[in-house]
Parts: sequence; structure tokens; C-alpha cells
Amino acid sequence: MHNLCPLRGAQVRDARLWSRYLDEALHEFAPHADVVFAQHNWPTWGCEAIAGFIAQQRDLYKYTHDQTVRLMNQGRTAVEIAEELRLPPALADVTHVQGYYGSLVHNVKAVVQHYLGWYDGNPVRLHALPPEESGPRYVDYMGGAEALLARAALDFERGEYRWVAEVTSHLVFADPGHQAARALCAKALEQLGFAAESATWRNAYLLAARELRQGVPQLKRRGVSYDLLKVVPMAMFLDCLAIRLVAPRAAGHRLQIAWHLPDLDQHWLLSLDNAALTYRRTDARVAVQAAMVITHSRLAELLGHESGISRAIEHGIEQGEIAVEGDLSTVQLLLSMLDEFEPMFNVVEP
Repeated sequence: MHNLCPLRGAQVRDARLWSRYLDEALHEFAPHADVVFAQHNWPTWGCEAIAGFIAQQRDLYKYTHDQTVRLMNQGRTAVEIAEELRLPPALADVTHVQGYYGSLVHNVKAVVQHYLGWYDGNPVRLHALPPEESGPRYVDYMGGAEALLARAALDFERGEYRWVAEVTSHLVFADPGHQAARALCAKALEQLGFAAESATWRNAYLLAARELRQGVPQLKRRGVSYDLLKVVPMAMFLDCLAIRLVAPRAAGHRLQIAWHLPDLDQHWLLSLDNAALTYRRTDARVAVQAAMVITHSRLAELLGHESGISRAIEHGIEQGEIAVEGDLSTVQLLLSMLDEFEPMFNVVEP
């Protein structure tokens, strides 16, 4: 089973269309195919076996879609449907539709997300408190840290690992340094990982348990290969700048910077206003506070460095690889507003 929305994050894949395309493949290609190579699955050989394989995959995603939508129309939420829905008997024992990679629970929630988004209709969750604020209150309502841990330990012995992970997580967010809470939460997550059929779920559980025991690993940012960066369109690069803008640093500032790429004969205008970076392509040079001139290929080489975008641009200016026409301080101001993303971050703690 594939993921309709992978745990790593992505736009939700349309289960209805997925099923339709598999049906097209079944009739257009399966009668003439010798082998099917499927991601996250073994190859399938022979026309008859291939037809059966594709038909079962088609019906898996159609079943998941249709039954989820049916229950949505009965007022069920994503969590409720995921707890209720099971594969039909005809598919329940078919190996390649099992949740070894994706899972029915996860895919049900993806279908709901595709149509309805994150809000489940209960206004209690419309603007719920973040874990850092709700955690201490939960702990207080449960009688304090020691009372919570004593009850959670008994629930752990009864095998109620999902519940133990949930309640001890509140204590971890209330007091990240509480080692007993971290240890019990890690044990519960580890047990969930050992029992998970899905490899991606297992990885998520065990990574969280490791974080609680050892903290978040410190990793260096990795450079991106030149072969990839050289085919990245300039618009995408400017989008990368825009999502790095730290709004509080940009508040009250207005500026315009032009980019000229001689090897592509392209001109771009980057504008900052209202703490938002926008851009557009222009036919020629425009009047701006500063203009940056560099070839697209050289820009790709600079951005491949692990130091990050801001430092790469600064280095390019210092080395004369990026020519700045006009007010250099405008460019420096923009660079001072940009964030850099670290490869690792907290997952199960504040």
C-alpha cells in the first residue's frame, strides 16, 4: 500500500484519480506487459498476474476513497473513520495491499484532508492551545507530574501504549527536563514502533523515542548538487528567498532589487513590502535601489555550498562573482532578514 499523503509531508494524492489511472493501465498496458515494477513492492511477472495485481491496487484506492467519503457524509471525523474502516475480506489477505509502507489509517485521514482540510467541525479544535500551553494544564488537571506518571506506568503494563504516549507527551511539553516522563514516553513510542506494520510509522515512532532519550542530533547543513541547482528556474530560487524572510526583521522596510542573468538574458525584479517578498520577470532593466548581475550557472555553483543561501550570496559578492550595481547596503539589508534552516529540529518536545 502506498501513502496518499506521506509522513514526510506533501500535497495529498487523489485516491479517486489514482484508481482511475490504474484502471486505464489495466486495460491499456497489462495485456501486453511482461513485468510491472512497483515502488515499495516486489515486481510482478506475467500478464495474468499483472492484471490481478493492478486490479487489486485499483480497488484498494477506490475502496479507501469511497468508503471514507461515505462515512464523511455521515458526519464521521478523520480519526473516527480511521478507527472504524477495515479492508474488505477480498483484499484483507492480499500481501501487496497491506500497510507495510503506507497504511489504511493514514490514507483515510489523507482522503478527509483532501476534501475537508484540517478542521473536523468541532470548534473545540478550531483554535486549540499549542502543546507548550496545554501540557502544563493537562498535568495539573491530572493531579500533577507524579500522579500522571504513576497512572501511566500502570497503563503501560496493560499495553495501552497509544494512551501512555499521549499523556506522557503532555508532561514532556510541560517539563522537557523531566527524565522519568521522557523515559516512559520513549518506552511507549518504542513499543508502538515495534508493533507498527508500516515501515514509515515504525521509523517515526523510533525516531521520536530516540529524541526523548538522546536529544536531537546535531547535523551540518548539506550542500545541494550543482547538477540539480543548474536546472532550478530562477522563479524557484526567488521563492526560496521569500520563504526565508523573517517577518519581524522585515517589518517597516521597503526595497527593490533587480537580478540580471546574462547567460539566460533574463531580468527579474524582487520587491519587499508589507513583510512579503514578491517578484516578477521584466523585459529589461528597471530603476531599483540595487541590481545584482550573475550568470545562472555560477549562481547554481554558489548555492550548492553548505553555508546556506545568505552566506553564499555574501561570498559571491565578496569574491566579485556577483556584481552589485547601486546601493550595496540594500542587498546587505535584505540578506540580514533571511533565515537559514537547520536539517534537524525537535519533534516530540518544545
